[in-house]
Amino acid sequence: MRCQQGASDNLINEMEFVDNDKYVNYFRMTPRLFNQLLALIEPGLTKQTVVRDPIPAKTRLQVVLRYLASGDSLTSISYAFRIGHNTVAKIVAEACNEIWRSFKDSVFLTVNTNNWKSVADSFEEKWNFPNCIGAIDGKHLVLQAPVNNGSTFYNYKGTHS
Repeated sequence: MRCQQGASDNLINEMEFVDNDKYVNYFRMTPRLFNQLLALIEPGLTKQTVVRDPIPAKTRLQVVLRYLASGDSLTSISYAFRIGHNTVAKIVAEACNEIWRSFKDSVFLTVNTNNWKSVADSFEEKWNFPNCIGAIDGKHLVLQAPVNNGSTFYNYKGTHS
């Protein structure tokens, strides 16, 4: 039984080949970039057949990217891909570990005080945001605004972020 095949696969394939903008909105990357990423990490995502056919590496990467892109619950992702909740949780954990293992040395900064200070200095210089070492695109983290800053950190959701 291949429970991961079906209506969700058809919709994703249609987005990939017909509506590129929807694909990018859904996975936060182009189909070309997705395929490049898949080629790099596919060996670590591919599972052997034991009792039944394993979930393909492509589907596993789609699951984790949708989870990371949307912030949806694991249950919501499991319904969208027609895969069990526990299986989705395992896929997300394994795929994130594989992405980290594959890219940690070539993409991410070496963990040391000088690198973190450099990043924090850059955030302060560009954005007047001291002691920041990273930002999450499109996410608002509720915070207590600094004293005497008025509406500087006030967002459209009605909170300071």
